[in-house]
Amino acid sequence: MRSGTTGGRDPAKGGRGMPFLRTGAAAAVLAGTFLLLALAAPDARASGGAGFNPISHVQDHHYAGSFLDRIGITKHVLMLIITAGLMTFLFIAAARSNDPIPRGLRNFMEAFLFYLRDALVRPVLGAHGARHLPFLWTVFFFILIGNLLGMVPFAATATANLGVTAPLALIAFFYYHVSGVREQGFFAYVKHSFLPPGIPLPLVPLMMLIELIGHLVRP
Repeated sequence: MRSGTTGGRDPAKGGRGMPFLRTGAAAAVLAGTFLLLALAAPDARASGGAGFNPISHVQDHHYAGSFLDRIGITKHVLMLIITAGLMTFLFIAAARSNDPIPRGLRNFMEAFLFYLRDALVRPVLGAHGARHLPFLWTVFFFILIGNLLGMVPFAATATANLGVTAPLALIAFFYYHVSGVREQGFFAYVKHSFLPPGIPLPLVPLMMLIELIGHLVRP
């Protein structure tokens, strides 16, 4: 039984494990190329002299005189490209395995995915949360990888840029409300969102105003 089990696992490791290695290597080459460009290109630091700037890693910089500067790619834009590239290759590599027993990268990714699903999404959204998992997973890994790239020497934290956080907030805002309207209908959603039950009639205008402000500032 032991030799048969071992013989059945070796082809899976040799055949289905190789796409993980090839795709992972491609992701590493892509990320390494972008990082080498970032290190090699001259960086125009924020004005104010050559002194130490403690918030330099959250400020955007242009690669003055480089090809990236000519095509309008700043350091934060470069970090976004790296983030999107890493996410694309990681998810494709994890999804290519059809082995009933997850291994390697797929096992690593599923640990995050299942934790988010079982510990965060299902307790809050219940059975209705399954349809929102792809969106939540995408946003989670986008923010996670973007933040981790900010810890790499000579890299930058693109998620500290208002041009990144503001679109993410707007996407979450519209996704939240559009999903609510699709689930409950327009008038029912407006009633439940802006008019809590049991409110005395004289307080209705005030509560609607408070709820409206809450929805606008929440993102």
